[in-house]
Amino acid sequence: MKIIALEGFPTVHSVPLARVICDGPRIIVEADDLDEKPFKLIFSPHQAVKLTTVDCLCLPKGLSIIRFNIMEVENSSWIEELKGNLSEIDANANFMDKARHFLLHLGDNILEVIAWDIVVEN
Repeated sequence: MKIIALEGFPTVHSVPLARVICDGPRIIVEADDLDEKPFKLIFSPHQAVKLTTVDCLCLPKGLSIIRFNIMEVENSSWIEELKGNLSEIDANANFMDKARHFLLHLGDNILEVIAWDIVVEN
């Protein structure tokens, strides 16, 4: 497992706190960038989501996250777990092959989303 910062995405400002919205197949994060301009991150379609307080997040040794940046977890054990679950339910389903594990530091919380893609809207 490896965590990498994604380039080309805005850095989340620490205030105001970002809003996380579950909207059908999309997870939407409404936040401000470092210049205090609002933007939205849209993860779609999503297969799973976790919102964890930073106090309760324990990363494996040697891994770290970059505050207020959008990152991706490569070789994600969470994706492998979900693929295993899917194969027990539907052995022919392969939509998890497109899944990516995104991670975003939002100040007091860490958002993790398994989704096919992420886009930014201003």
